Amino acid sequence: MTSPVAESVSTPHEKKRIYLETLGCSKNQVDSEIMLASLQNQGFEMTKTPDSAEVIIVNTCA
Repeated sequence: MTSPVAESVSTPHEKKRIYLETLGCSKNQVDSEIMLASLQNQGFEMTKTPDSAEVIIVNTCA
């Protein structure tokens, strides 16, 4: 079974752009790095600003 995210980035010519903001402890930074690697493997491209992203992710503590 594939996820909707993986299906939505299946076109090789167009990468979806994401912005990832990490708040909180160093564990959150590790989690964000793991999440970012997974998203990049699915065809997402990281942006430096939220304005240039199609998807914005904010990773915080509970």
